Amino acid sequence: MWRETLKRITGIVALEGSINNVANTANDRIYISGDTLMCDELKEIPKIYADQKIDLMLIHLGGTTIPSPHIPLLMVTMDAKQGIELLKLVCPDMTIPIHYDDYDVFLSPLSDFKKAVEEAGLSSKVVYLDRKDQYKFKTTWTDSS
Repeated sequence: MWRETLKRITGIVALEGSINNVANTANDRIYISGDTLMCDELKEIPKIYADQKIDLMLIHLGGTTIPSPHIPLLMVTMDAKQGIELLKLVCPDMTIPIHYDDYDVFLSPLSDFKKAVEEAGLSSKVVYLDRKDQYKFKTTWTDSS
């Protein structure tokens, strides 16, 4: 299932300046967790990309909960504990937590994740952005001609 989902995605990269040689391609990998929980299928990511690094991970956090007919609240996004587990599993160069306070249904504040990041010794691998902030990183280009 994940092998089909995690295929290479071709997209448009916005760059400052101009690109004179259209034969160049970016080799950067960005992983976006989406609204998910830590599960066995995610453990396939390091296997699939064993010889390739993940440059940037955007991780949906907050422990988002929704009402459920079977239990009081159903969690649908990772909390701090699961976020750290995914961070250690994927080992990206940099991680940006997102989607952690958009609504009033979050049980795991960003401060929980920050504390867990510090305790895990991963502070240099995480960037925290406020709304409208930007994070710029250098892309890696190879000449495919």
